[in-house]
Amino acid sequence: MEKAYIYEMPPIDYFVPFKTLEQIITDVEKEVWVEQVEGAKQTILKLVETAKECFRKHTLWEGDGRVYVSGLPDVDYANAFFIIIIKQSNNGTTFLYSPVELPHLEEYLEATIIKD
Repeated sequence: MEKAYIYEMPPIDYFVPFKTLEQIITDVEKEVWVEQVEGAKQTILKLVETAKECFRKHTLWEGDGRVYVSGLPDVDYANAFFIIIIKQSNNGTTFLYSPVELPHLEEYLEATIIKD
């Protein structure tokens, strides 16, 4: 059983530690073994769509904004969890989708989703 945590936060203005979706896809093409590139790209794109669906259902996201991606080490340290962030265009509200709980953001937690 998997969980996802949805956060709705005030505007974040500095995204230096995050990459845009375009940047992360370019990095995958450069850094992932050739035979794994397409699968890695599809995994990230699917996760972005899942995050968007969750934002639509559980927050006041209006469907616009720029997508950012960041990672956290997985428990086995061989892989990473991906965090998806969208900064809404009209007011800067920042929406964050994480497969792990982020206790320091607890006051912004909008939903915990359990997936089979």
